[in-house]
Amino acid sequence: MKFFKIIYFIAFSSIFSLVYSQDELVENTWYLEKLVINNNEIFPPISDEFDHVKLSFQEFVIEEGTTYFFDSKVCSPITGTIINMDPTLFSFFDISCCNDGETCSEIENINFENLYVNFYVNYFEHDFLYSINPNEDGSKILIIQNEVNDQAIYTNNLMTVSYIDKLNFKFYPNPVKDKLTFENPNLKITSVKLRDSSGKLVLTEKISTTRAELNLSSIPTGNYFISFEENGKTIETKKIIKK
Repeated sequence: MKFFKIIYFIAFSSIFSLVYSQDELVENTWYLEKLVINNNEIFPPISDEFDHVKLSFQEFVIEEGTTYFFDSKVCSPITGTIINMDPTLFSFFDISCCNDGETCSEIENINFENLYVNFYVNYFEHDFLYSINPNEDGSKILIIQNEVNDQAIYTNNLMTVSYIDKLNFKFYPNPVKDKLTFENPNLKITSVKLRDSSGKLVLTEKISTTRAELNLSSIPTGNYFISFEENGKTIETKKIIKK
């Protein structure tokens, strides 16, 4: 009899956890950290056209039952009606985006907006899988996966103070021509990775001293994203400009 009680408790706990995940999806406002397209990490540009890419799921109770609405935005709103919402997946009844005159105008932002919109719109007739996981800082991470296994990764914590700023970690100059200098007094940052605007990895550099330099003289001019890692874990990503 005790054996069956244990199984029942485990099954009940699993069901409760799944339902709780669904509640968390609706109760939080989510902020996009990055897209993973064809295994390439693509980060939202730092732009004057938008501050953050937000996502929310809104719940409405009507006579026929509960309806959910999807609401996100880069420069133009992306909205949709969800026909099915389960603890691990959701599917759209419809989705729309990008009214005339509301799209981004800067080319880098246009390219990113197209990637983000296509992540949902191109696969809206299929199920989207999702999971919500705890982060070390107490926040939550939402991972949404589409039909072709690309991912959109969000957090519910929009930090006002940069973690690398708290560590007194500095990098300069930006824009940079040849050498990017790092000051790492707490030795918390152990490596950096540089990616181009498409998410392709360009350079990787380990940092084991309180001051280091990254030679960028051989890479083309343009916009890049630099990720700061602590023991293999990406903790923050910034945009730099190569002159």
